[in-house]
Amino acid sequence: MQGYANPDLLWSPETLQARMGQPGLTIIDTRPAEMYAKGRIVGARHFDLYFVNTDDTDPAPLDAFTRMWANMLGWRGVRDTDTIVFYGAFTDMCAARGFWFAEYLGHKDVHVLDGGINAWTEAGLAIETESDPPKPQKFDASPAANTVATYQSVLTAMEDPDCVIVDNRSHDEFIGVDKRARHGGAIPTAKHLDWEDLYDHDTGCMKSATASPPTKTSRYTATPDIDPRMPIWRFDCSITRASATTWAPGRNGATATVSPYPSLRNRPSLADTFYRTRRPYRSPSSC
Repeated sequence: MQGYANPDLLWSPETLQARMGQPGLTIIDTRPAEMYAKGRIVGARHFDLYFVNTDDTDPAPLDAFTRMWANMLGWRGVRDTDTIVFYGAFTDMCAARGFWFAEYLGHKDVHVLDGGINAWTEAGLAIETESDPPKPQKFDASPAANTVATYQSVLTAMEDPDCVIVDNRSHDEFIGVDKRARHGGAIPTAKHLDWEDLYDHDTGCMKSATASPPTKTSRYTATPDIDPRMPIWRFDCSITRASATTWAPGRNGATATVSPYPSLRNRPSLADTFYRTRRPYRSPSSC
């Protein structure tokens, strides 16, 4: 990835092809099962993680959710010593979510296939429709607590001028027109960055950080009100879109701590926390 500080986190189809057959390489297809069955990268395991969520970020339920993720990766034959590559249809939010969660579990050697299976097939590389089920393995996790934002840490970040809260939902959700939870609107002080602005809709790949004219990806760490050296807290109605934007700061030369907030769209929204704690929540009329 041109212009990114850590380009090895995104693998091109050619990079993955060159590593095929390498001991310890684990490829994970995050698409729905029906799409996986029609054709996938040779040797890929299936893990549709879109609806694997937690509805509470208090310590006990978050710990249980973390153990569940580690157990599910192990059940898909993934070991904590493996080189893991996640992919979706393109460089999408589910592949990014798998990447973020592997990092949260303490895994250091994890990547995303840039462009997903669409880029793979367009490159003329092999797919398969038949394979044996994986043998379950033990995945030992060492969670990195600083990579996840709880509702308590979001409340604290609101009051901290050295923290940035970034809302990765659509603009209509941000201003409260599109309500997907009990309350519409945005967290006070939050900045808006739609995750869909970070990838090229024609190719399905991440945009270059050095694109000309500058893309929102590159402007993200250059705007006066978002200092890339600050801790950055990501918000979404689920962790999927917040995970997708973890590429922007840390992969663009920033030194931020990126911490998505893993709320659930089917639970009372984060706004309920603000109402319960008598904190203001930015309504559509004030956006």
